[in-house]
Amino acid sequence: MDQLNYTIQREDGKPFLREYVYHVGSFHYNWHREIELLCVLTGRVEVCAEGRFYELEEDDLLLINANVGHATLSREVDSTVMLLRIDPSFFKSACPEFERSQIQLHSNKGNRGELRFVTIRRCMALMLLSKFSGDPLSAFAFDSALYTFAWMLLRNFPPQPQTAAAYSDKEDEKNVHEMIRYLEEQYRERITLQDMAKRWNYSSTYASQLFKEYVGINFYDYLTRIRLRQATRDLSETNRKILDIAAENGFEIFTST
Repeated sequence: MDQLNYTIQREDGKPFLREYVYHVGSFHYNWHREIELLCVLTGRVEVCAEGRFYELEEDDLLLINANVGHATLSREVDSTVMLLRIDPSFFKSACPEFERSQIQLHSNKGNRGELRFVTIRRCMALMLLSKFSGDPLSAFAFDSALYTFAWMLLRNFPPQPQTAAAYSDKEDEKNVHEMIRYLEEQYRERITLQDMAKRWNYSSTYASQLFKEYVGINFYDYLTRIRLRQATRDLSETNRKILDIAAENGFEIFTST
């Protein structure tokens, strides 16, 4: 499954379109300038985006708009997702305001069988598989699937202008992104919510609310998961003692006297 991964670059070398299949693991928060479309292949996945939770099951689709922080968490063992990321500029010729708009696309048990969702899933699968086909016609298959996908997306899920509230929230969202980056780099140190709030000129209460809204779990849960993620890696790759690994990854160690 690892080989199902391709990237198309722009002339400046930056990614224009990327698609791959992966196993969803531990909770991880990220954001990027591309729009992202998730299609659950197996299992059940929880996604937090823009303060909302989505429970996705097999064949469900969810679109995450550009520059929106989001996190995924597997709710079942061996949950697998097909993911497509595409630069918003691709849609500019057909929709000049696309980069300043948002799309609402989310399937569920009641509508995942509708033609609009079925077609988008098929296009994603054909785009991915055609990249690894030896068929001379595979390039045509890819282009056909890509433009059918774009047409279905814009026709069935028309972009809506961002609201004034969405623009006003950008500063808070930017600060949450910076908090996440700080935690990813400094998780071995002693970090408190009060310290983080002070660093970004928030009250502890407001910082806690922001973190839960954008990330989906509270500050200390996220910090603990970062530390557990790295500690688990260290345990699998080294022969060091558990207590030493825990201490090196920011966990407080209490010993009896």
